[in-house]
Amino acid sequence: MTSTIRSTISLANGEMYEAVADAQASDLPAPYDKHVSAIAETRAEGRVYRKALRLKNVVTREEISDSN
Repeated sequence: MTSTIRSTISLANGEMYEAVADAQASDLPAPYDKHVSAIAETRAEGRVYRKALRLKNVVTREEISDSN
């Protein structure tokens, strides 16, 4: 089971940002493996906001976890 989500934001100054993320149930720990679309959506939103805010080094829970 795989979900791919595209997230787009437009700012008041006319700038637009877009990001895509996917998630697979087989790569997610329980109980999150039952919410594949929500995980993909959260990842896509995080990516698009990082682009808009020009953030470079953001550590996420996924990067810290030993269960990757």
